[in-house]
Amino acid sequence: MRAVLLALLVLSVWIPTAPAQSPTPPITPPVAPPPAIAVSPAAERPAWKVVAGVKGKLVRLTADKAVRWVLAEETVAEAAAELEPSDDGKRCAFVASADGRFKIIAYGADGGEASRTVVVVGDAPPDPKKPDPVKPDPVKPDPVKPEPPKPDPVAELRVKLQAAYTADGSAAKAESLKALVELYRQAGPIAADPAIVSTLALAKRLQTISASLVQPGQLAGVRSAIAEQLGATLGQKDAPLTPELRTAAADLFARIHKALGEVK
Repeated sequence: MRAVLLALLVLSVWIPTAPAQSPTPPITPPVAPPPAIAVSPAAERPAWKVVAGVKGKLVRLTADKAVRWVLAEETVAEAAAELEPSDDGKRCAFVASADGRFKIIAYGADGGEASRTVVVVGDAPPDPKKPDPVKPDPVKPDPVKPEPPKPDPVAELRVKLQAAYTADGSAAKAESLKALVELYRQAGPIAADPAIVSTLALAKRLQTISASLVQPGQLAGVRSAIAEQLGATLGQKDAPLTPELRTAAADLFARIHKALGEVK
């Protein structure tokens, strides 16, 4: 008996319990997205229909369905025009007691414009319109001015040499002229010779060739005019023959050669 009581006592002290279960969360029904709102395209407004009317006489307008007729605008007081719709809304009588332009709009059940009519009575002023925008005058380009003729250095030199040659009275001047032409034909390559390093050395080389081709004293005036051109380009004092001076000397020799060849 005591053993049974002890067993019961033990059982009353230690009774294993089931693990606690977490509460089941409530089920939330899914939220449906809001319905899409369909946007109807804007209806096009009907064009204005122009109807001629006579002062004091009825103008009857009709529609293919029941509409609400409205006198929207007039150029004179409202007392000058009356609008009488029919009971079914498909017809309308209009009368004006004065000249003018009267705009009548028929609205459908959906509120849109079913028709638009302008009744012109008598000498009504024209429907005002926005003036056409003033187009600016096209910009006219400035007239192209012709460039002034560039001076021809060969022609200017030829004039000087021709005057000196004409003034020379020597009988052998024609042969001397040919010799000078040959001299300045040879002068071009001499200007590019690297062995000649100064303007003085270049002048001496030309003098040596000139002495072998032209007799002393021949064509003194022509040679003086040429010497003036040489001094203006290469200078009066000895200077190193730089690449720029070599180019300038070669160009000058070519002009002298050409100008001498055109002297008659």
